[in-house]
Amino acid sequence: MRLAGQLLLVSAVTLLLPWAGCQYAREVESALRAAEADSVAASARLLAAALAPAVAPDAAGLQAVAGRSGDLDLYAHPLGAAPTLDGFVEDWGLAARHLERTGGLEFLVGRRGVATYVFVAVAGGQPPSALRLTGRDTPLVFPLDAPGPVLGRDGPALDARSRGYWQATSTGWQIEARVPSSLLEGRLGLQVRDPDGTLRGTTWMERPGRLAAPDAGAQAALDRLAPPGFRAYLIDTAGFLLARSEPATSAAAEAPDGWLDPVFRFALGRRTEADPAPAARPGQLSGRHVELAALGTATTRRYADGATNLLAAAAPVGDGIPPAAIVVMERDTAEILALTRAPTRRLLGLSLLASTGAALALLGFAGWLSWRITRLRDAAGSAVGQRGEVLGSLPGAAAGDELGDLARQLAGLLGRVREHNLYLQELGGRLAHELRTPLAVVRSSLDNLEAEASSPGPWLGRAREGVDRMSHLVNALAAARQMERAIGAAELEDFDLGAQLDDMTDAYRALHPEHGFALARPAGPCRIHGAPELIAQALDKLVDNAVDFAPAGTEIRLELARRRDDWRLAVANAGSRLPSGAPARLFDSLVSLRGETGKPHLGLGLYIVRLVAERHGGRAGAANLGEDAGVEFYLDLPDASAQRAGYSESSRQYPERPS
Repeated sequence: MRLAGQLLLVSAVTLLLPWAGCQYAREVESALRAAEADSVAASARLLAAALAPAVAPDAAGLQAVAGRSGDLDLYAHPLGAAPTLDGFVEDWGLAARHLERTGGLEFLVGRRGVATYVFVAVAGGQPPSALRLTGRDTPLVFPLDAPGPVLGRDGPALDARSRGYWQATSTGWQIEARVPSSLLEGRLGLQVRDPDGTLRGTTWMERPGRLAAPDAGAQAALDRLAPPGFRAYLIDTAGFLLARSEPATSAAAEAPDGWLDPVFRFALGRRTEADPAPAARPGQLSGRHVELAALGTATTRRYADGATNLLAAAAPVGDGIPPAAIVVMERDTAEILALTRAPTRRLLGLSLLASTGAALALLGFAGWLSWRITRLRDAAGSAVGQRGEVLGSLPGAAAGDELGDLARQLAGLLGRVREHNLYLQELGGRLAHELRTPLAVVRSSLDNLEAEASSPGPWLGRAREGVDRMSHLVNALAAARQMERAIGAAELEDFDLGAQLDDMTDAYRALHPEHGFALARPAGPCRIHGAPELIAQALDKLVDNAVDFAPAGTEIRLELARRRDDWRLAVANAGSRLPSGAPARLFDSLVSLRGETGKPHLGLGLYIVRLVAERHGGRAGAANLGEDAGVEFYLDLPDASAQRAGYSESSRQYPERPS
């Protein structure tokens, strides 16, 4: 992994900041939830104690009476206006949403003032005979003689205060009736009978259930004593509502969520330990907290209903068992979340902003550091040329960090390489200087021996031959050093290499009549940017090499061809093949693979060819020809236009090309 990626990975550690913020916010929210639960429980107990003098079990009719499981207690919903007796329930207002179905009946009970309203519907095409409303004592019967208005019968007598209206529907029959609440005396059972006396539907079997309804006195007391900010209920021991108090929704809870709020809620988490919402009939509260309060124990429970979490506390009113009533306090936990929404948003927002800024800063620093390392790497890779010469300096040596130390260490190493190269470059001249003196002594001594009268024999000639050879080698070393300096100081110009080859080929034909010379080149000018005399010297070395290895009578072929942005000048000859190994070794100094020819060879010819090629921004190479046809030595020289477009004259690197 690159350094930038590693630093970016390290920057992920900054995500611990928002994580820590989330943990802190969760702890704060948990503390708020616990404090809220204690507050709701305390408020429920205080309200129950305050309502105890105002609530009497006998007056409110709160005592539950045991009956069989088929006996159903009913609840009379408060009606905002007296409905019209027309056999339909649509004008009952909000109470119309609470229709109940049981025992073959669909029914609804409501109360307005001193009157109790009943709506009952039964299915079936055959009309029932009557609806029976049973209170504590004598039942009221609403017979079905025909659809329309009907009076209730209290025994054989008609009760003008009790009225109803039968209505036929597409699915059956329904009746809407009104009776005085005093006739029911706190109990109500509904039965619909067929003409043959059989029950079509009923809410009770053994005894009519209780009729629970809101209590005006209890409602007044609750309105006066209920604390603000809570939903407060006063219920009987069966859970039916006697009074309720609904607070106004807080502005914080009504505030719309921002686009980041889902992120914050996801970070904080929504799930809390809660029981499923208890099922209850309309007008009734249920749950474990209500059951325990009916046994005289105050408790608090959490209930979850979809996305809503409800905190509910129940406390008994009075000291009796069962109690006179039960106070229930409820609060939606969304109000608690509204309290933590703004600080949580600020906390997480600032944490995410800090993490993002830290990650961007580390990424920028990683990019800058990677750029410095890449620049130092590239400079170090190109600091040494093909011949070991030091071409440039390293960047970043002035920096005070570890990369600056590395650059300074590499610069010191390059300095030592430069000094060694200078020593090697001067070695030839020093050797030539040091060898001339003993050679002069040997030569003078031999001259003196030769002048003696006595014959020295053949050994004197051999000594002179060795001395001459040493002298030739020393002169060659000095000439090579002078040639290097001359090549480096040569002036470059644009000239036609093709025309120069024409003239030089004619000269080679006259100079070496024992070989044939052939020239192949493109028609027209072949322009390069270089030194004509250096090209001529390099070509002379290649031709001399070809003449030495080519058998007499064979042809030496010169060729100039275009290869991409280069001109390839090649000299090919028949004869021996190149030795195994890298052909580039032939172009090193003091490398010669000739056999004993009687003439000294230092291997400087092809070395000079390489120096000329590099001076022109090109390269020198050699390859065997196919089918044992001989060898080819070549120079790759850049075209004049390509070289002016950006080729370096001294350090241009060439890729390996197929021969």
